[in-house]
Amino acid sequence: MGASREAVVWWVTMITATVIALAFLFGFGNVLSSLNLIFVGVGSSGAGSVVVGVVSGRL
Repeated sequence: MGASREAVVWWVTMITATVIALAFLFGFGNVLSSLNLIFVGVGSSGAGSVVVGVVSGRL
């Protein structure tokens, strides 16, 4: 259980750092629209929605 929790924390940290870096590079508006497209694409795949659900449940 501890290992999976560390993995989730690591992924959330990496994703957050990536989003922040992209936000500084391209501007927040473009990043938000890109994230929206990513989540729509991931959600339509099915597996992505499970990951999003798990991460949201942890937070």
